[in-house]
Amino acid sequence: LVIARFAMKTAAVESACKWGNIVDSALASGAQVREGVLMRDGLHRGLATSLDVPQNEVVLHIPESLMVTPKAVSRWKLRELAAKAKLHGDGTLVKLSAAILLYSRKPPSQFMAAWSGCIENGPQWSAAYFDEVHNNAMKVSQDNFIVEDVKAAREALENMDLQGHVSNNDASWAVHNALSRKVAFTAGKETFTVVVPIIDLVNHDAVPNVQLSCRRKQGCSLISTRRIAAGEELRYTYTAASNVTFLTTYGFAPGGNAVAMALGGFEPFPREEEQALALRDTAISIRNSEGYQGGPPNEFDEFLLQRLACPEAFIIHGRATFSLSASDGIDQKALDCARVLLYSDHGIPKDVLTKAIDDALAEEKSLDKFVSSPMTDAAVFREVKEDCEKFAKEFKKYRLKSIDRLIKHASPFSQALGSALKAEVRVVRRCINAFRQRLEAMQDSRGKLGHDHADHAFMLPGNSPSEDYDEL
Repeated sequence: LVIARFAMKTAAVESACKWGNIVDSALASGAQVREGVLMRDGLHRGLATSLDVPQNEVVLHIPESLMVTPKAVSRWKLRELAAKAKLHGDGTLVKLSAAILLYSRKPPSQFMAAWSGCIENGPQWSAAYFDEVHNNAMKVSQDNFIVEDVKAAREALENMDLQGHVSNNDASWAVHNALSRKVAFTAGKETFTVVVPIIDLVNHDAVPNVQLSCRRKQGCSLISTRRIAAGEELRYTYTAASNVTFLTTYGFAPGGNAVAMALGGFEPFPREEEQALALRDTAISIRNSEGYQGGPPNEFDEFLLQRLACPEAFIIHGRATFSLSASDGIDQKALDCARVLLYSDHGIPKDVLTKAIDDALAEEKSLDKFVSSPMTDAAVFREVKEDCEKFAKEFKKYRLKSIDRLIKHASPFSQALGSALKAEVRVVRRCINAFRQRLEAMQDSRGKLGHDHADHAFMLPGNSPSEDYDEL
């Protein structure tokens, strides 16, 4: 019976979702759709190309006027939502959810009517469909705020009048689609969170062939990062995040995901053209560490990060990743990227830092083997340890047992989420132990941290701290 109902719902969506109608109405509304781009139907709907696409070509462009934004909801309705929900931040999720409901019930244009017909009707798993067992297990995770946001949004939407009564199922459907389809981009000091029709149909891949780029008042584009052969599916990277984040947000876990945990925000931030975006708050609190005062990396620092091959997620907004394969928990590359910013800010000469990066890359070793600033390293290690300890406070016995209860669920999704949560617990514990040992080792070798001008000193191989301070 369940299979039959799902088949009927899928058939209803297929009949309403017409790619030709979407393209025609999009082109008539100012969008750009490259010739040969088509929609793949089936279990994992996506977009592909039937023609070769050269590198650095615009494959899709959706103007801002066609995006789903909270502006679709009247001010008095937004005030009513805010009053009902315990909003986190500015309540973007609940506002976007309300907008999607309105667009699906009363499309403002032919394009919106064609696009909304392609949104799945059946339950697609994400935090919007979690039950009490899922919610209890998520309390051990750094991503529990997602669950709390979803719960607040569902409760706010339920029983409202948005072009008709909003049932519990309606609210769950709207919140799921807002959660799993939204992207955020930064312009100046503001961050804008939107749903971009058509582009939201593109699937994820850690090794993408297109990149999402957005500009305020102009819209979002998919640009080819390499030559795309005819028949290939279009894929871009949603975000650098753990399987817990992916399952909670998007409803799936990417195969071969090396990230056990990622701190510094999970939003998929497309890089805005012609603008160096400011680093977001990072897992290691770079913004609050000694010396570095925050703000965007200067041009030379960004050059150094790129030279070290730092992940774009770190360069753009400071997302540091943790991996089960890393002995310390946190990825060594993320540590070295943090060192680059702090070493630069602590006054290590640019030529010294550039040579150290080149030597580290050539010998495939960590950056501190070629240049180090003990006080900086201590600040980085301390912040990582304290961040991990903050999450470990949620590792209460009854909460850890709730993960086992989740794994015992018959659902493959529940088992996958439980396994991902266990991986996150393991990497946090490994992080605490490893960085505690690093700090203890530094204290044993140097005595009190900060001694001997250590706040400014840096060391080259073979030199003592005082010699390097004199040179500086």
